[in-house]
Amino acid sequence: MSAFRRSSCHFLSSPSKLFYRNTIYLMYMKSDNTIKNLVILALAVIIVIALWRAIWYLAGVAVFILLVYVVYQLLKGKL
Repeated sequence: MSAFRRSSCHFLSSPSKLFYRNTIYLMYMKSDNTIKNLVILALAVIIVIALWRAIWYLAGVAVFILLVYVVYQLLKGKL
């Protein structure tokens, strides 16, 4: 029976050892996930900033084209 107790099977380990192992594993996983989430969040912010400028640039171009068209129509006498 003593040789059976020395086995490394998880279900034969004491509950406190299992809890300790699981806690340490979860701490490592949480820190890995936290770092991963922070990197993803930083990339999301950078992408949104880049798209935000592009969207405002395109909106500015569209307003400029619209104003040129309105002025053209005014000069032609159609408005």
